[in-house]
Amino acid sequence: MNNKVVFVTPRGGEAPIDPRSMQEAEKDKELQDSLRDHSFLGMFKNTQSLDKIHPEDYSWIMFPGSHGAMMDLPNCNKLQDIVMRMEENKGCMAAIGHGVAGFMNVRKKNGEYWLKGKRVTCFTNEEEHERKLDKMLPYLLEDKVKERGAHLQKTKPFEPLVVMDENLITAQNTTSVTAWIEKIMEHHRKGQLRN
Repeated sequence: MNNKVVFVTPRGGEAPIDPRSMQEAEKDKELQDSLRDHSFLGMFKNTQSLDKIHPEDYSWIMFPGSHGAMMDLPNCNKLQDIVMRMEENKGCMAAIGHGVAGFMNVRKKNGEYWLKGKRVTCFTNEEEHERKLDKMLPYLLEDKVKERGAHLQKTKPFEPLVVMDENLITAQNTTSVTAWIEKIMEHHRKGQLRN
């Protein structure tokens, strides 16, 4: 089992970083040390390709948020295959905000959407509206998640919320990040994740 964290993008190479996300991260006192760590930031510059990932080598997969996830992840067939193989291996899957789009088009062998019947949260329509981005996007993630048959849970815009459904841990937005990470670690400590 691989114990190290591996940064992965659909094609590998340098991962784009949303400037707005970086500005928010720079305000976070807990993240400031990481932002000064060149080895950590270097992981964004040299990501592995999804083609090189063997899901059985990992106990969890995590999708970060931001709008790029809505464009890059939903139609990535390799990612969909990895999600299903992680499911078969009882791996933990976690996503925050727009990262939930990575699960949007995953289908089971019977053709049903993988999200059908699952309790999840994601960046909401109200949050997009408050940021004045709802009219600029090709779709609203909350609507798509509901269309896939998921049981969407949400709270007030930009309030923290983490939802857990077996091995799936989702968070509504970046204000949820601390609680989301704590829930993933708690899940790991309980031994529900493979070592």
